[in-house]
Amino acid sequence: MKKRPYVLVTGASAGLGKFLALESVRNGYSVILVALPGSGLEIVADWLRNFKNTEVHCVETDLASDSGPDKVFNYCSSHQLQITILINNAGIGMESAFSTFPNQLCTSLMQLNTLAVVRMTGLFLPQLKSIKESFILNVSSLASYTPMPFKGIYAASKAFINSFSCSLRTELK
Repeated sequence: MKKRPYVLVTGASAGLGKFLALESVRNGYSVILVALPGSGLEIVADWLRNFKNTEVHCVETDLASDSGPDKVFNYCSSHQLQITILINNAGIGMESAFSTFPNQLCTSLMQLNTLAVVRMTGLFLPQLKSIKESFILNVSSLASYTPMPFKGIYAASKAFINSFSCSLRTELK
């Protein structure tokens, strides 16, 4: 593995993910950006490269698919990129009464907001544990602290992230 420290940011094409990538670059890290194909990821990458002449890699994939997390892991392995910080930020949130929520959309939300986080963490954890100072940031939401009518699936998925993250933190101490 290359010794240069990398931050891997999912959901990096916009919003909080884009900001977290920028802060990583400002703090001297090279970054691996992950987002959906066609989401403008290369535009963000060019902006970050121009901002601080840093190394930026892009992986366009759907993390809600079964193969999405593996594609990211395989890219990092094949390019010998050593992840120091994993930021699981990708997520979707929708507002709708559960009775009108399309089943496929519900499944996609749960796959991205929960299963992709677990899979990404599981894939990169052995590497992260081998580094003296490494970190995992699983982005949740204030919605995780209370049931929310019309956002029930989203709030439940973020409550899962909180519980998983707290458990993992204790295990890794």
